[in-house]
Amino acid sequence: MAKTTHGTTIHLGAVKLAGVTNVKLPNMTRGMIGTTDHDTIVAKEFMPEDLYELGDCVITMNYVAGSTTDDACLAAMTASAESPIAVTALVKAAAGTEDVDFNAFGTTYEIGDLPSGSTDKQTCTLTLKPTGARGQAPTV
Repeated sequence: MAKTTHGTTIHLGAVKLAGVTNVKLPNMTRGMIGTTDHDTIVAKEFMPEDLYELGDCVITMNYVAGSTTDDACLAAMTASAESPIAVTALVKAAAGTEDVDFNAFGTTYEIGDLPSGSTDKQTCTLTLKPTGARGQAPTV
């Protein structure tokens, strides 16, 4: 059975991001090495590469200039190579919730257009590139 995602939270370091409207968590991908040789007669053969890669994490939010969330996104973009940002996402699980965590560097912080309508809002998107492994465990 599917679970609603209402209640998901995202933290960059100690800062809980406010106004999050959409999150694309990093997906694990692994390359394949072709091992087909002249003795192969039915179908091509492959073996996995030893290392997997985490795809990008993309977070869309309501934008408020100068907010704690804005400052955290800017910090993610300016983090040095020695200090990636710790990212934790609290997500619904089969039973309760689980924390998905990884370290990442900011690759894009895009601030959306300035809408002129009284019912419009300004949004922003932060794209993070994970480094190292992704963890997932029940929330404690």
